[in-house]
Amino acid sequence: LLDFRKVEESKFELKIQQVDIVSLVEDICSRFMPIAQIRNIKFNLQSCSESLEANIDPEAITKIISNMLTNALKYTHEKIEVSISNYDTYFEISIADDGQGVAENDREKIFDTFYQADQSKSGTGIGLPLARLLAEKHEGKLFLKKGTAKGSTFIVSIPFIKLNSETETTTREIITTREIPVEPDSPVKSVSDKTTLSTTKANLLLVEDNEELLAVTASFLQNIYTIHTAENGKKALKILEEENINLIISDLMMPDM
Repeated sequence: LLDFRKVEESKFELKIQQVDIVSLVEDICSRFMPIAQIRNIKFNLQSCSESLEANIDPEAITKIISNMLTNALKYTHEKIEVSISNYDTYFEISIADDGQGVAENDREKIFDTFYQADQSKSGTGIGLPLARLLAEKHEGKLFLKKGTAKGSTFIVSIPFIKLNSETETTTREIITTREIPVEPDSPVKSVSDKTTLSTTKANLLLVEDNEELLAVTASFLQNIYTIHTAENGKKALKILEEENINLIISDLMMPDM
């Protein structure tokens, strides 16, 4: 929400760097693999080439793709297909799911702040609006593809921009893939398993009743913290009694409290 307000009020400035788009998208997708495995969702990434250099704000593009993937995971049934295409003057990243699709009268409304479609699942209603604003900051666009027979295909289109020499010397940086190993059939573990605890990491308690959001958040932070998870307030209190917790991230409204 803070990101959205900052972009909406034009207080957000892009930090342009030279980035390998393929590596960046692979990295983002790898963070969503644990929840995809939990739900038996097939994840397919196709690219026009092994690498694709572009001058972008990597943090902003990461937020765009993450919001698109979060949306796809909420509605897909069996698979998600991510595609990277190069059209000389711009590149596109498309994310397709095989869910129920979006009603015709909701196609543009879903990009309105806090809008919730009739068939929508739990969410904040700011993910897609924020993603579109960040795409527009790049002079690009985010849209829902028309004529999809099944499911939904969201496409972000970003033009290639050139950096002047002065900017290039101060902001040029190549982003490489940060590998996050994910073992098959080994989703993020509940942190009641004390054999996984590391004495070198702080103990973080995540409290969230949305199973998908809990798993994704845990996957983001598991390399930094020893993660403890709770789906309700009662379990969270029990963990607090039994474990030495250093930090808590919690939903405000929780069941069993």
